[in-house]
Amino acid sequence: NELQHLAVDHLDLERSGVHLDASWTKNRKPGFQPLPHALALRLAEFARSGEPHRLYELHFTRNVQADVNRIPNSPLLYVPSHPARALDQDLQRCGIPKVTPKGKLDFHAARVAYINLLLEDDQISIKDAQDLARHSATKLTLDVYGRSHDKRMAGAIERMAEKVTPTAVLAKKYVHTMYVEANGAERRIATPYITGGCDSFYLAPEVGLEPTTK
Repeated sequence: NELQHLAVDHLDLERSGVHLDASWTKNRKPGFQPLPHALALRLAEFARSGEPHRLYELHFTRNVQADVNRIPNSPLLYVPSHPARALDQDLQRCGIPKVTPKGKLDFHAARVAYINLLLEDDQISIKDAQDLARHSATKLTLDVYGRSHDKRMAGAIERMAEKVTPTAVLAKKYVHTMYVEANGAERRIATPYITGGCDSFYLAPEVGLEPTTK
């Protein structure tokens, strides 16, 4: 509904974004949505070509008169009468599955992806992301739209491990569960510390430092 109401006058090339009218925004509040400058220029060119108006005349009929009445006289872009159906057709043409282990790809998924890309940007605050998403509270931004990412979490664990692993151990690349086998010798553990009795002796002599007791 918001996209369909956008007219050429709503586009602001100087600020690179679109002005939003409270009469048709979802939250019933006026606002301004920043856009990448290259996208703003493409929208301006597309609107000047008259293509949005031509597409509306081609695809909208009297059967969807209610939708026709919402179209501005100078539309900024073309929005099909059934965006969900149009997206499903695009996914099928591209061979992209609609249902995935993470959920389904629908029209709303584009907004979810947008908000998560904002949350991954370390140069903006949570409040910035909330305002760009036009949410009333950060809880909505984080708990409803925010998604965890397996690779991102795995990377965080690796970085944490690097911080807590002793430098000498890292230098020798010892791993507690790793075994080395010398030529013709029996397999032995390569752990960089020696244990004995109830005390622990850290940093074995072969590491190059004096052992200490705990």
